[in-house]
Amino acid sequence: MKNKLYTQVIFIFLFYISCSVSNAMSCKKATDNEMVSVQITENIKNNSTFALDVAKAKSILKKAGQLKSPVTVTEKMQSFRNEYLPLMQVNTGMSEALVRYMEADLRIKSEALAKKLANQGLRENYDLIIIGAGVHGVVALHSALSKNGSYKILVVESSDTGGSNFRYANEVFNINSSNRASGEGKLPLPGEGNINELPNFPIQVSDKSAVKYPTAGDLGRTIVTGLYSATSKYPNVDVLLNSDVKTLKSREDIEAEVNSPAGQFKVVGSRLAITSGLGTPGLPKGVAEAVKKNKALVKSPNIEKTLPRVITFENFVRLLAKSSDPKSYFANKKISVVGEGDSANVAIEFMLGYAVKEAYGISNAQTPGPKKIFWLGQDARTCEEFIADIRSRYAQIGTGFRNSNPDLEAIIQPIPNRIASVEEAGAKTVNSVLDGTFLGESTVTSDVVILATGYKSGVTKLVQGLLQAKAKKDVKLPPEEFLEKYGEFVMGKTKTSDGALTRVARSININGKASAKKPKVVILGPAAGKLPVENELAGIIQNTVSIFNNAPRTFKGVKILLDKVKPRSKNTKVREFTKRLEPKNDRSLTVFEIKNLSSLRTIPGLNDVYLKSVLANLFSSIEVNKSIKPDNGHFVLNFYNAKGVVVVASNLGNVNLREVIIDPLVATRDFFNTVKDVLSLQSKSMKVSVPIKDEKLDFEHLTIEYGNSNRPADTQNSKSISNNGIDLRGI
Repeated sequence: MKNKLYTQVIFIFLFYISCSVSNAMSCKKATDNEMVSVQITENIKNNSTFALDVAKAKSILKKAGQLKSPVTVTEKMQSFRNEYLPLMQVNTGMSEALVRYMEADLRIKSEALAKKLANQGLRENYDLIIIGAGVHGVVALHSALSKNGSYKILVVESSDTGGSNFRYANEVFNINSSNRASGEGKLPLPGEGNINELPNFPIQVSDKSAVKYPTAGDLGRTIVTGLYSATSKYPNVDVLLNSDVKTLKSREDIEAEVNSPAGQFKVVGSRLAITSGLGTPGLPKGVAEAVKKNKALVKSPNIEKTLPRVITFENFVRLLAKSSDPKSYFANKKISVVGEGDSANVAIEFMLGYAVKEAYGISNAQTPGPKKIFWLGQDARTCEEFIADIRSRYAQIGTGFRNSNPDLEAIIQPIPNRIASVEEAGAKTVNSVLDGTFLGESTVTSDVVILATGYKSGVTKLVQGLLQAKAKKDVKLPPEEFLEKYGEFVMGKTKTSDGALTRVARSININGKASAKKPKVVILGPAAGKLPVENELAGIIQNTVSIFNNAPRTFKGVKILLDKVKPRSKNTKVREFTKRLEPKNDRSLTVFEIKNLSSLRTIPGLNDVYLKSVLANLFSSIEVNKSIKPDNGHFVLNFYNAKGVVVVASNLGNVNLREVIIDPLVATRDFFNTVKDVLSLQSKSMKVSVPIKDEKLDFEHLTIEYGNSNRPADTQNSKSISNNGIDLRGI
């Protein structure tokens, strides 16, 4: 489909401004692999308000020479950049609305794909399977497409979005690698170029933010855009979200068993790339055993307002990012932070008030911060000691080590001891048990313990099915040692290696056979262990997992992995995910209560733009049984606000509404949350109406009306469904 999803978004934006898009649209016939595409260029030029903003942004970008990508990209990615960058430059609200729409599209298609693969009973064949959709998963995807745009590729991601650790964190913290100008002759090296450069991505982090240290959200939105751009421009790319690869086996090809929300199934790939990043949060052994025995320590009576007494840094950040008043989580409380790496630094940085102002929502200077921060595992005793041994990026944290009033204690209490375990200290407090004593005490009592204790890799367990049977006994070895024993470094020349061979990936010796020269399975990025060698890090303060150190390696590693691999098929027709509304004989309910909703950071003036865009996307792939003939020829959905839940009622009677419409909208995660916010702030009810024409939903004429109707009595008999929530991984 040529730019179909993009144009649906534009269509809705124009509809929002002019309310008359349907009268000015024209369509062209599909040719080759293209499907019908809404033609809106002239409408943008002629529209008064919205068009002026986009035209102005495009003019500025063109004049500055910024429409052309600063990095080398394929023609299709440059086309994507031309289309989307001006919109994203209008304002941050529009950029966020677009990225939420991209996520909705990825989630709807993932849900449909998972059901198809789970139900077809046959193994789907791919040229390349990529495990992980973080920085390196999406870099690997773009590397493969830049080598040959006909490769059939599957990306499997355990969360529900690309770059989840950054996307979920939003503006909570700034990443510690700096933006600089990109361009020809400017290598992504410290002091020379943009060390956040992402190969072949149509939108770069520096396009999102011009500040030296961009936010996690800037990087997260860039990764999501990179993933979406590939799926929208290349119909041969599939993405499965909320899915895990459980086992791998090797025959002539690589067989992967996938666990998805729709069930388990197997897929086959000529080649496989593992880009699982740092892994899952790692816990000290004693802490892991303690919370396993006492689950109450990791549960909250109300996760919207109160943190669990023991929480991982990852979950801490995700809760802050989704809250409209994040400082309330730790106001006037005693917080223990465990660890002394980047995660601990950014957690304390946020609590001290040094994150960007957008990170705090409605929290302000009058909202109190924490009463005390106990920093376990921190050897520095004073501000001076801390600053002397820390990157300048985190130097401002040092202010917490002292108080300008000599009669008051500093907010940070550094404690050099490591944590040994945790235990209940009361109904609302927790003890951190130290590995010794500090000032005569063996425990530290606080309201919350934040575990910033690093990550553990799951790679060794994942690849064991590819190895000889005797390898099972070594799975418990440290990952680096295990990979050293059962893998080899793949050597290659990257854009940043100055013509020398360098380690770009780690291959797996399948069934004991050496594989570095002709790898079938490679591990890329941080999951591969330390790829840069010491002489490559000389004088560099950025860490070994930073983008500039690893992205060029991933890009080259995939090229080597796919060397001489020819696409299985040159058939790159758009994969059809058409759904059909059908009558049902079992008198099924067509009224649903969507529960477990949560508030989102609002995108003022653009919430209903997002809603219309998602509905247009979904409705464009729905067919209607010819026997369904509603009054006035329109399909209608009514939404009502009802005591914390959203009620959805249809005018079609007994149809398969849940399967075709409700479940995909739940899969978007944000759609019903946005409906809840709109109905809470703007009106009591919302009516969506779309004509049925030629047995299809005519999404081009979709309308949304707001009103003040209460929930009708005839909707009381309803089916309850839980909305998908943000992924908070348990510990």
